[in-house]
Amino acid sequence: MNITDPIRRQARLAPDAVAIIHPAASLTIRALDQAIDRIAHHLHAQGLRPGQRAALDLNDTDDLNGLILALAMARLGVGIARHSLPDEFLSWRIAQPALGLPGTLTIPPALFTDTTTTDPLPSHPDPNAVFMVFHTSGSTGTPKHAPISHAAMRNWVTQRILCMPETTGPLLPLLPVGSIWAMNCALRQLWTGGTLVLSRDPATDIDRHQVVNLVAPINTMRDLVRHRGSAGPFASLRTAETSGSHLPPALHRQMADHLCPTVWNILAGTECGTIAAAPASLTADTPGCIGYLFPGVQAQAVDDTDQPLPPGTEGTLRYRSDMAATHYLGDPTASARAFRDGWFYPGDIGSVLPDGRLILRGRSDERINSGGVKVDARVIEAALCALPGVAEALAFALPDDTGLDMIWAAIVTQVRIDEVILNAHCAQHLGPRAPEVVIQLNDPPRTQYGKLDRPRIIAYAQALNAEMNTTAVNQAEASA
Repeated sequence: MNITDPIRRQARLAPDAVAIIHPAASLTIRALDQAIDRIAHHLHAQGLRPGQRAALDLNDTDDLNGLILALAMARLGVGIARHSLPDEFLSWRIAQPALGLPGTLTIPPALFTDTTTTDPLPSHPDPNAVFMVFHTSGSTGTPKHAPISHAAMRNWVTQRILCMPETTGPLLPLLPVGSIWAMNCALRQLWTGGTLVLSRDPATDIDRHQVVNLVAPINTMRDLVRHRGSAGPFASLRTAETSGSHLPPALHRQMADHLCPTVWNILAGTECGTIAAAPASLTADTPGCIGYLFPGVQAQAVDDTDQPLPPGTEGTLRYRSDMAATHYLGDPTASARAFRDGWFYPGDIGSVLPDGRLILRGRSDERINSGGVKVDARVIEAALCALPGVAEALAFALPDDTGLDMIWAAIVTQVRIDEVILNAHCAQHLGPRAPEVVIQLNDPPRTQYGKLDRPRIIAYAQALNAEMNTTAVNQAEASA
C-alpha cells in the first residue's frame, strides 16, 4: 500500500470534509488529493521516477506546501529527504525559490493553489519503497539518516490509530516540519477523516478551531503552560500528547491544570516507531516509567553479551517492531552499532516489568536529553572550549522549576567572558543545544588526579538552580 492511498479513498467517501486548516488556506480532502496529483504530475514530467530520492529545500515555515509536496513524492514512489542528506544519496533537490543548480527542480507556486482538476495519478504500489529518509541525531551530535518504507510508516500510523485516544477531531501538532512525528500526526488524521490544524498561534487556534488533540514535545508544552499563566484547561482539548523525554511530575500537574486533564507521555524513535505510551496519571507513581509497550513492539533489557535479562532487571534496552528502520544511510559503523540481529539499540538503560511497563533509568553514554533536545555532553564541552579564554568545560543537565531537564555548563576561565560574546558563540556553534546557563569558574574544585570534580561542580550548580527556580515561582505568583 502507498501511504497516500487512504487519502484518495477519503476524498471519494467524503470529498467536502475539511482536511487541513492553515493560516493561509483551508483544504477539503478532495482539494488536498487533487493538489497531490497536480504536484505529482509536474514532478513526473520533470523527470522524477520511482525509486529515486529527492531532498526538499523548503522554508521550514512552509508547512502546508511542504506537506503537499511530500505526499506528491510519496504517491510517485520517490523517497523524500531533508536538505541535510548528502548529494551522493540524492537524485534531485527540490527548492523554493529556484536555486539554478544542476539537479534542482522547482514547483510553480500556482500549482499548490490551482483548482484545475487533473487525472488521478496511479500511486506507486511497492510497500517496500522508501517513503522518507528521516533526519536523526545520535549521541555524538553527528547527523544520521534513517530510511523508512511505506510499509513501516503504514504500520506505525495504523498502530497509533488503534492504540491512541480520539483521532477524528481536530488535531494540532506543534512539531518541526518534516519530522517523522509530524508526518505520523498528519497521516493518522487524513486517513481517518479527521482535520489537521497547522497553527502558528496555538494559544488562540486551539479555541478557534475546537482542537481535540494537542501534540508537542515536552519543552513546547512547558512554554505553552507558561504562556497560559493562571488560565484553566482549554475547553475543547481531550488529550495532550507529548514525547521527547520522561515527563516530570511537576510539569504533568501544570499541563493538567492549564492545558488538558488527560496527558499522554510517549516514547517513540525515528528508527523504531512508537514504543510505549500511557496517560501520565497511570505512571506517576513509578519512577522512570514511560508507559506500557504498544502491541507489536518487543522490548528487552540485555546484559553486556546481549543476553536477555529477567523481567524487571535493569540492563541495556533494545527494541524490535515492524515499524523500524534497518540502517543509517552512509554510516555503516553507526548502523552496525545500532541495528543488530533485527533489534534496534538506542543506548537506553532500563527494564521491562512483567506487566509490560517500560522503565527508563538513563543512557549508556553521556547524552543530555532536555525536553527532546538530545546532545552528547562532550559536543557542548568541545564547542565551549573552542571559545578563546575557555580552558575546560563541563556540561550536564539540571531541572528547571517544572522539573524538566535543562542544559547547563561550567567553564574554567581566568578572565570573565562577556555574556553577550558567550551566548553568541553558543548560539552559533550549538543552536538549540546551547546551554541555558553557563557558570564561569576560575578556581574550580578538582579530584585528586587534577580533573574537574563533577559532583562538586554539579552540587554548586544545583544550589544556584534552586535559587533561580524559587525566584521564578515567586515571580509567577506575583504576576498571577
